[in-house]
Amino acid sequence: MRLCINYIFFLLPYLPYALSAPPPPPVTKHVRRSGCQNPDDSDYAFVFFYIEKDRTFDFVIRTQYRTYYPKALESALRLDSFSIGGLTKANACGWQKAHSVYSPSWGFGGRRGDILWKSHSNDVRGREAVSPDHTSSLPGPPPSSDILNNVTRILENNDPAADMYQTSTICLGYACGFLGLYIIFILFRQTIDRKLETPSHDDHAEGIEMETIRPSSTVKLNSISELPSTITIPREARINTREYSRNTELDPPPRYSSGSSLRC
Repeated sequence: MRLCINYIFFLLPYLPYALSAPPPPPVTKHVRRSGCQNPDDSDYAFVFFYIEKDRTFDFVIRTQYRTYYPKALESALRLDSFSIGGLTKANACGWQKAHSVYSPSWGFGGRRGDILWKSHSNDVRGREAVSPDHTSSLPGPPPSSDILNNVTRILENNDPAADMYQTSTICLGYACGFLGLYIIFILFRQTIDRKLETPSHDDHAEGIEMETIRPSSTVKLNSISELPSTITIPREARINTREYSRNTELDPPPRYSSGSSLRC
């Protein structure tokens, strides 16, 4: 009991600060967005169509291929007696997803798109996407399976080949660019390595001079006993020696006197 009283007295100085604190913000109820499509979505393209003779329902194909595939689907739908319209903010809500259509062949096209539908009505009140939390009205009865199967067949028979080729070309261009940079880097590195390994001109000339003054034949002697007993003098050397001796006999060397005067 005494502990509780002490705790109360400890909290009393902080009571004015607690009373002056601002109240917490009110809790707002967020409704999950349902049935509304964004015509300005950069991730998807929308193809709006309907049956002109009996406009009971409106349909939309939502696809991730945004460049060429929507135009191809519009042409195919016109050939199948559908009329093409436009998705705006006035008719952006009230859509229900029927199903998704995938490529019948593995690895080509992947997910073709989603088929959306809603009951057609001239009264668009309650369907306009005025806020992100907009809730669509009741969907009503679904369309017949024959119409949905017909739209599914159109999606399966038309491949998004142009969009896929465009994406493949962009990826191939990036890959070729990186490969070209890699090849240039390899060639540049090989050129630098070749420059570092090539000897300079002075070293090359010095090597040539050393090769020229190196004797043509050398004899390696392991001991003094392997020396020849007689040394032969070439004939040319002997002739030069005789000529030198003869010249010295004809021209005696000069004599010097004590006065350092030269007399011949």
